[in-house]
Amino acid sequence: MENLRQTRPRSVPVKSTKSQDNQNKQKQVAEKEVVEIVHPEVVGIDREIQYVEYCDQVYEYLLHREKHCQIEEDFMTFSPTTPKMRSILVDWLIQVHTRFHLLAETLHLTIYLLDVMLSRTKVEKAELQLVGVACMLVASKYEEIYAPEIHDFEYITDNAYTKKQI
Repeated sequence: MENLRQTRPRSVPVKSTKSQDNQNKQKQVAEKEVVEIVHPEVVGIDREIQYVEYCDQVYEYLLHREKHCQIEEDFMTFSPTTPKMRSILVDWLIQVHTRFHLLAETLHLTIYLLDVMLSRTKVEKAELQLVGVACMLVASKYEEIYAPEIHDFEYITDNAYTKKQI
């Protein structure tokens, strides 16, 4: 094996056969099916997006869902929960996130779910930590491969809530 010399690959001219012609035609047809467009978001970046014919529908659907899922800026105006209470809870959730060594996506989803809950329901001060823990449980089940179990969240809240409550 040591005596073998490394050689560069050489191109050898080969006569075109019917099968190669068919492959070339199929390749050309496949290339025509791919359409190149530039969406408004990437204008000026000089990038083209190649996509199949249903990409526009997916893109429109995602934009629609993004608008539908947005949270109002003043979502806490009529809530019994104050911004200070929310910030204390988020700080605590960050500590829990760090303690459990969770992904950053889990923390982001937890805070998003918390904000959705605060914008749609009236959460009292006594239930705020419970809602935060429940949001982190759902987010970790969604994002993590090995999500913390309910008894872990029960322990982290110093047994303030039961497994059934969580």
